[in-house]
Amino acid sequence: TRGAGYEGVAVVDGRTLAVGWSNMSGYVLATFHGDGARLHARLVGSDGRYLGAEELEGPGGFSGRYTLTRGLSGRRGHVTFTPRGELVEVTWSTSRGTSSGVGLRTREGLVVGAMPAGHQAGVVAYEIVSSRRLSGRWAVMGDPRVGSEILVRR
Repeated sequence: TRGAGYEGVAVVDGRTLAVGWSNMSGYVLATFHGDGARLHARLVGSDGRYLGAEELEGPGGFSGRYTLTRGLSGRRGHVTFTPRGELVEVTWSTSRGTSSGVGLRTREGLVVGAMPAGHQAGVVAYEIVSSRRLSGRWAVMGDPRVGSEILVRR
C-alpha cells in the first residue's frame, strides 16, 4: 500500500490483516504467535519479500526479554517486549544491530511494525469482519495513542 509520504506491506494472519508501514524503505512487518514461553515470528520486508522465521524463548505473555533461539540468517541476540497499555514496544538487540518497533495484540498474537534504530514505523491490525468490512487499530512508534478506523469495500 502507498499513501502521501508512506508505504506499507500487509499479510493475512488468521482473521487479521496485519500491516507494517513507514515513510522510508527498510521497515519490517513481524507477526508473533506464542505457546507459553516459546514465540514464533514471521518477518516480511518493506519490498514485500518474506524474510523468514524466528524462534524465541522467554517469560511468556509478550512481556520481558526473549532469547533468539533461531534468528534470521543465524543472527543471535534478544528481543524485548514492553507492554504500554494497548501497545507493546519491541526491541531487537542482535549480532546485526538494533531495531525497534511498535506492536498491537490480535486474536492470533502480536503484529509489529519495526525499523532500524533511529527511524520510525507504524502498524495496523485489521480484524477481518466480513469480505467487505475491516475493523482496524493502528499505532506509530513513539506515540502512546492507538487510533481506529473501519474500512468498507464499496
